[in-house]
Amino acid sequence: MKPDKKARRRKRPDPPQPLVLPKHFPECRVCGETRVFCAEAMKGDAPLNLESLGKTPALFSYEYAYDTALYPVRLIAIGDICVECGTPRTIVMDKLKGKPRILKGDGGPAGGLMLPRGG
Repeated sequence: MKPDKKARRRKRPDPPQPLVLPKHFPECRVCGETRVFCAEAMKGDAPLNLESLGKTPALFSYEYAYDTALYPVRLIAIGDICVECGTPRTIVMDKLKGKPRILKGDGGPAGGLMLPRGG
């Protein structure tokens, strides 16, 4: 039995949880496979030993860059293709902050933080 309209209106949805980065997706959401195309295709290539260097090969990556008043920011998503079902999937998402923008002031001896001018 469904609750009446008044009860549904009184029930408040849970607030959304904040995004925690970096976020890893170890398995395919469709079939549950953990293997990906690039890593499997490169296995056995003697000169390429990326795992020992701590690097995981990936087929594609997306980057979105934007500036804030204090520093540049890059949002990155790295992905590959599932070996079992062929679904393109994200492996890891992250947010990278650049160095703070500290510039010299307008002719003053002491440096300072220069905010962009509106206009």
